[in-house]
Amino acid sequence: MKTTTRITLCLLMGTLFLTPGLQAQNSSAGKPVIEKVGVYFTPLGSRIVLGDGHSDKNEMLAVGVSYSRSLNRVFSFETGLEYIRGRFVSRSCDPGEIPHDSQLDLLSIPIGVKGTFGKYFFINGGTLFDLGITSHGGIDSQTGLGAMLGMGLQCAFGPRFTAYVNPYLRWHALIPFDKKLYHEHLTEAGIRFGLTYTLGK
Repeated sequence: MKTTTRITLCLLMGTLFLTPGLQAQNSSAGKPVIEKVGVYFTPLGSRIVLGDGHSDKNEMLAVGVSYSRSLNRVFSFETGLEYIRGRFVSRSCDPGEIPHDSQLDLLSIPIGVKGTFGKYFFINGGTLFDLGITSHGGIDSQTGLGAMLGMGLQCAFGPRFTAYVNPYLRWHALIPFDKKLYHEHLTEAGIRFGLTYTLGK
């Protein structure tokens, strides 16, 4: 089993097994559950790099909605739905192959855990469930399981609204559903800007 596959499975299993335990700890302590919904976007200009080759003139746009539920004072469960579009010029490792324009559209469902330390700093990570919508320019399908890791800063505005900035790294199709001997994996680096709203009274 490849190292990337092991990492993805560990993140998935860790998220699935850690979340109920932390939730039970929160319930037994009698702490109120905090639920939040939000919207976010990653603006154009974030880098995208492909598999064994590389790319330049990268453009990427991502928009999404999020939901989070507190597990205890520090950790919270996070998920959502995100649309990703990437445009770039792909170059093969073969020097004789001509570069070509490529485009990729993805729907992504992140499932992860966020740890908040103090009022402002947080880290987050977990697993991605990706569904490739379209792929132009000979790019392999990115449908499959991936992984994500990030950190960021947040600031509350009143009792309900929180704005945040979240630099991150994502690895798509670490476990692709389309089995090929040499599968291209999309690596994404970006800065996400978002706003959340706290539900409840």
